[in-house]
Amino acid sequence: MATMETKMNTDIPYTPDAEPQRQPSELPARQRYPASLHFAFVAGILLPLTVLPWVLSKRHTASLRARLKESEKQFKDVHLDWRTALLELDMIRTQQTRLVDEVRLLKQELAAAKAQSASMHTEVLAAQRPLKEEARRAREEIGDLRTKQTASLQEVGQSLGSVAGFMQEMELHLGLERRRGDHRGIEQLRKTAVRLQEQAGDSSIASRQQR
Repeated sequence: MATMETKMNTDIPYTPDAEPQRQPSELPARQRYPASLHFAFVAGILLPLTVLPWVLSKRHTASLRARLKESEKQFKDVHLDWRTALLELDMIRTQQTRLVDEVRLLKQELAAAKAQSASMHTEVLAAQRPLKEEARRAREEIGDLRTKQTASLQEVGQSLGSVAGFMQEMELHLGLERRRGDHRGIEQLRKTAVRLQEQAGDSSIASRQQR
């Protein structure tokens, strides 16, 4: 009989109006979801959307706090360096003031030393004038003595040469023989005369060069 109903159903053409309308209460059990599942689904979607910004904000806040602490540390270091620089600047200013005072005192002492040196130089020049005059006179006297000595040497040399010539003439006139090794001989007199004349010439040249 079931087979006949199935066969009869297959023979009837399908039309949308022919299918009976099902009520919501007649939905299959697999399409019904409990409220807890709906809540869990909604919570699973909304919770990350709510927690994620909070986590990101917390991380950003922690990063800002770390940067703030680092900035505070750097500010303290800079402030300490600034205070140290101020102390060093005060010390430098103090030293500079002291150096300026010392330089001023040194300039005053230098000016006094220059004035004293100029006065001493004037005194030395005044004291040297008589000495220079005496030295000039002494040089003139020495020059005169050298001139006289040169003239005397020339005269002595000429005299010895004349004596040597006279003795040679006498020996030749008297027919005397010259003794060898005799330092008082004519040749010795002539050599002495020549040497004296050379010394006189050297003294004359030296005297002219000094003048």
